[in-house]
Amino acid sequence: MNRPRPIRKYSRALLYCVVVGSLLASAPLSGSADPHADSETLKLLKTWDGDDQSTLATLFATGQSREPELAEVCHDKDQELHAKAYFVLLIIGGIATADCAKNLNFEGESPMLLSGDILTGADLDRVEKLIVENPCKDDRGCKKHDDDCPQLDESIGYGLILNGSNRAFTLAKRIATLFKTCRGEGLMAAEPFLKTESMRDAPSKTRNLHLDTASFESVMKQSAFFVPEDRQKDVSVELLARNETDSRMLVEVSYRCGMLCGSGYYVVLKKNTAGTWDYVLVSRAWIS
Repeated sequence: MNRPRPIRKYSRALLYCVVVGSLLASAPLSGSADPHADSETLKLLKTWDGDDQSTLATLFATGQSREPELAEVCHDKDQELHAKAYFVLLIIGGIATADCAKNLNFEGESPMLLSGDILTGADLDRVEKLIVENPCKDDRGCKKHDDDCPQLDESIGYGLILNGSNRAFTLAKRIATLFKTCRGEGLMAAEPFLKTESMRDAPSKTRNLHLDTASFESVMKQSAFFVPEDRQKDVSVELLARNETDSRMLVEVSYRCGMLCGSGYYVVLKKNTAGTWDYVLVSRAWIS
């Protein structure tokens, strides 16, 4: 399967919104400290790039048993390796995800990242604090440059939408206003925030999904609220992996509209107590 390369970093703000995608597009990493030298998990992380779905699928499928090693990599001085470990912990629902996210920084800045499957009240407080402290909040301290945009990962926007609460939608709309003020409309991070109102029905579309073999593709297409309406007919769906306990699935949902037109997303679904499936994560995989 030929896939466009993940988008590379073009500006500091863009790096924040596609932190993992940018890192996956990087070259293989150099050697790390001796204590990690023989770790199979570390080798997989070092060889994993954006075109290698099989490695990502392996990390997801076996991630539960690898969590202690992944958590250890989160203390590695190599921020690219650290970020890869964070992303794997995030998609497998690892308990070390929040701690791993705390220490990530790029160019001396720390973007706001998801810390788990569910946005908690504390997470919403963090988002609100970011809004209050942003220089563009009143259009006076803002220099109207991309770097003035809120420093957060794009998945935060989808997380707010999946949360479905009035507070989450209000915060998403407030961030959309900030992106407009700082001229961030063209950044990928702005997309879920700027389209918040049109995604009001996303929570109902992404919960209690019956995903049997016969209906899997059609149900995933119908639930893909993040795909532009005019691209729905171009959507393709691929189940990449299930975890060891069959409680989580990693799916790629993508669309193509030309040589340099298209986008792909990783969707993580979690089995609920009723035995059906809920979205817990939407993350940009690539864009062209």
